[in-house]
Amino acid sequence: MKKQLLFVAAFVATMFGTVSAQNSVVFDDWEQGEKNITSVVTKGIFTFTASEKNAMSVDANSSKFEDGVTYTTRLKTAGTSKDDDRTVKIACPSAGTVIIAARTGSNSATDRNIVGTFNGTEVLNKILLESEAEKETYTDDNGETKTRSIYPYVKVNISGAGDLVLSAPTGSINYYYLAFDNGDTPNNIASSVAEKVIIGTEYYNVAGVKMAEAQKGLNIVKNIYEDGSVQVTKTYIK
Repeated sequence: MKKQLLFVAAFVATMFGTVSAQNSVVFDDWEQGEKNITSVVTKGIFTFTASEKNAMSVDANSSKFEDGVTYTTRLKTAGTSKDDDRTVKIACPSAGTVIIAARTGSNSATDRNIVGTFNGTEVLNKILLESEAEKETYTDDNGETKTRSIYPYVKVNISGAGDLVLSAPTGSINYYYLAFDNGDTPNNIASSVAEKVIIGTEYYNVAGVKMAEAQKGLNIVKNIYEDGSVQVTKTYIK
């Protein structure tokens, strides 16, 4: 699974230049020395700030989100945000949407919230509840029927260029994925290509391997149009 999610972001960005590796972050590619954050770590447009006293950490943990993607590593705030410690700053280059895959740091807590301030104004104050997750029944590799949770993303509309600062004022929360989307995504541009003629369709898995047809799980679908343009989307097949 390592680096596969980054491949998905980079693959889509190659076609659209929207959610690129610079504008999104997952944590399974972080080097060992970066996994205990005690100062400032910058990844593209994301700045993670912590200190020796109020550190954040990265560890292995799997959670599945609403688009069918399972993230295998998380960033733990490991406590409440203190001033600038245990915060994430996103330098948004334009208007768009910040997409956050996050969970509460305590399954039983009902007050763990994520707060976002954009250029000093609060634009997000969301309590993260385990009860908001949907349940999915699946069959594991041993043929056993099991149930798992599917978590929603938190999305923040950004009006223009500026800094969105995320904090955890009431207790620890866990981040699995962060992205800035300028709005030119496959879903939003679907209407602009509706009348184009598709001359070919290619399917890839999350590792970038081309497949003869779509398969169960997450698929990367590349439509090729007669005018030479392409459209890349993600689709999940149960």
